[in-house]
Amino acid sequence: MKADLSLTEIEIAWLAGLLEGEGSFMEAPPSSPNSPRLVVSMTDLDVIEKVASLFGTRYIKNDRRNPERWKTCYVVKLSGTPAMQMMKLVHPHMGERRRKKIEEILEKYASVKPKYRLTELQAKEILSLKGTQPAREIAQQFPLHIKTVEQIWSGKRWPQLQQAANQTPSECLNHLIQSSTGSS
Repeated sequence: MKADLSLTEIEIAWLAGLLEGEGSFMEAPPSSPNSPRLVVSMTDLDVIEKVASLFGTRYIKNDRRNPERWKTCYVVKLSGTPAMQMMKLVHPHMGERRRKKIEEILEKYASVKPKYRLTELQAKEILSLKGTQPAREIAQQFPLHIKTVEQIWSGKRWPQLQQAANQTPSECLNHLIQSSTGSS
């Protein structure tokens, strides 16, 4: 989505009209409570391209199994904070039913706890537990998603911990000496 939300009032009103008829305002699924969704799905490519441009995202081509009977459908999705920002922008222009749905989504989102922030010490502990218990159990110990645990283990998150874990004791000692003396 446009980072500065620099949509004109005409663009916001146009989107609101389109979303009133073709948009879906959806609550976040339990697996991703910080990701309410805003989806537009239709067969008019020119309109979808404009929506994608205003959302600052791309559209997806959803080919049908039976193209003789069904037109190609195009989908634009926003989730999380960008979806919420867009919902807030179009809210005043929506009909009563859609306004209520947006308000319901925004209320639920406000009650979701902020994302859990790991400290380096906690990430090191998670890395040290690799192979001792399943990722699901470790994810429950820290309020994390199982994928976060797996990403720490694989080095996608906190990659510097993987590098340190693979160093020999003398390499660790040399690194500590260099960092304490300020030399590289």
